[in-house]
Amino acid sequence: MTSSHQHLSDAFAMLGHPTKLRLFKHLLSKVHDQDYPRVPTMVATDLDMKPSIAAYSMKRMHMVGILTRHATGKFTFYGIDPIFLKLVKEFFDEG
Repeated sequence: MTSSHQHLSDAFAMLGHPTKLRLFKHLLSKVHDQDYPRVPTMVATDLDMKPSIAAYSMKRMHMVGILTRHATGKFTFYGIDPIFLKLVKEFFDEG
């Protein structure tokens, strides 16, 4: 298994959890919004979930390479990692 396949396998396993899949879908829908990337509290408010759950889940998603992370002062912003999206596209284009 190539390292990119291992990366995708780990990421897909993470997205197998309903909360993380919901967060991913939400962030994907916000990519072109003015306030993207987003902090976990914004996402939690949008999805009516506890901020601690959003923050923990987004941190874990960052750890497997699904999300990017940028800290500024006391805020941490998360967005969809474009490298992850590229790997997914290449994987499914392989045929």
